[in-house]
Amino acid sequence: MGHSGGRLLRTGPFAGPEVDFFDGLGANAVAWLKNKRTSAVSGVPALARAASTEALEDCVPANLPVHRPEVITQLGEELATLADALRYRDNFARLLPKRIRDLEADLRSKSSKNLEDAEGTLLSLNVGATMVGAPRLQYVADRCLSDFRGGREMSCLPALVGEAERFLMLLSGPEDATLD
Repeated sequence: MGHSGGRLLRTGPFAGPEVDFFDGLGANAVAWLKNKRTSAVSGVPALARAASTEALEDCVPANLPVHRPEVITQLGEELATLADALRYRDNFARLLPKRIRDLEADLRSKSSKNLEDAEGTLLSLNVGATMVGAPRLQYVADRCLSDFRGGREMSCLPALVGEAERFLMLLSGPEDATLD
């Protein structure tokens, strides 16, 4: 049924039957997680490697957790069920590598339509990360969006890649994975 060891984070209120997270994650995300050197996100990991640790730390406050599961609990209360909230989070995670790959391509293109698409992708990442309880990813997406709209260089773009990767790794980890 997929790759071993890739269980959906099911702790606390998420306890339930084990689900193979990689089955729903999609081939591109699995490739991104499994082999960062030859990533499915063409060129983007090179950006992440090029950024120094100090620059990445400057982009994200240390006190922000990678994932806040209570946000999913709250979303489950607002939707029909907790399962719907988990499905929303998992769909967000499944599409995350493609969104970042598309963002990188749109930024490289510099055509006006592609730049509009890049802004839309950053806004979508910002809102989606907020809804799934990924405050580090949301914070970096917000900084990138602010830089983009202000016509400034998006120096936090490598941090966006890093935080997306961190969020996906957390979700694909064992049941007792730490949340920050």
